Amino acid sequence: CDLYLSWNKEVQKNLPSSVNSAVIGFPRLPFYRYPLSELTPEKDDILAALSLNLSQPVYTIATSFPSSKFSTKNVGFNEADGKDLGVVTIPGRESPTQWAKDELFYWEEFKKWIMGEVLKNENVQWVLKPHPAEDISLIAPFCELLGIKLMLGRPIYDLLKISDRHYTRVGCTTAVEAWLWD
Repeated sequence: CDLYLSWNKEVQKNLPSSVNSAVIGFPRLPFYRYPLSELTPEKDDILAALSLNLSQPVYTIATSFPSSKFSTKNVGFNEADGKDLGVVTIPGRESPTQWAKDELFYWEEFKKWIMGEVLKNENVQWVLKPHPAEDISLIAPFCELLGIKLMLGRPIYDLLKISDRHYTRVGCTTAVEAWLWD
């Protein structure tokens, strides 16, 4: 590995000194435990802010298909960026455009799965929080079609705090974070 991308300094400091690493995320995991968990809103306050029924279950969805937007938009930028960042040297990522098309395919398959779950669980409120780098125009029509509430402009731990069941893509960090939230 040429460069290990770490979520935060806590993870980075545990790497062997010979590993070239960079912190690319922000340390949000401490918010799932006391004392920082006290800084997050109460579940009922989040539900009220989203105009959700306090007595009905809430199933949450976190999407993570940020490259899908480059399957049809800004293709040249994506190709150049992939080369500039060296992403094209990673096996399986040689073509940023193909990667974006694959991401769009996986998003379409994910939507089918979620649609089936929504239809099976009629007495449930659904809330979807897109990845911050996703194109909302790919997501909003799907949510409108199925009556899924979109959560925008709130941190991911607000989504997880209201969740009675969480759906996400394999490999998405929110799967682990959902386990951390009490």
